[in-house]
Order: sequence, then C-alpha cells, then structure tokens
Amino acid sequence: MGHCGGGTTRDSFDLLGPLVAWVEQGQAPGQVLAHGAALPGQRPLCPYPTHAHYTGGDVAAPESYTCQAPASRP
Repeated sequence: MGHCGGGTTRDSFDLLGPLVAWVEQGQAPGQVLAHGAALPGQRPLCPYPTHAHYTGGDVAAPESYTCQAPASRP
C-alpha cells in the first residue's frame, strides 16, 4: 500500500464489504482486492503473514497472484 512514502501504490480498496460479509455471513476474507492510479488492474492484499505472489499470466489480473507465506530463511 505504499507505506512510508515513495514507490507505486495501491490507493483504493474496500475493507467494509468483506468485513460485513465476515460478520453477517461468517465468510472470512482470504484477500482484499486493491487498485490504484500508478498500476493497472487489481492486486490482492493478503492477510499477515502472507503476501501476494505472482504466479504468471496477466500482471493486471488478480487471478495471477496467490497469497503465500514468506519463504523461511536458513
């Protein structure tokens, strides 16, 4: 989300809709989609400690990403 300034940003996302679905229908969000003026398309915002990992395909399509845990370091 461009924390601490600089870089490209995902500056628009809806957290209220997924939160309402979680509370009212018991559907916990696995990710929230974000978009911004700096980059085309949408990218997933993943729950901590996972992050969006590009798996191939159209870089602007959210289907080209999965939420994955960071690789462990030796």
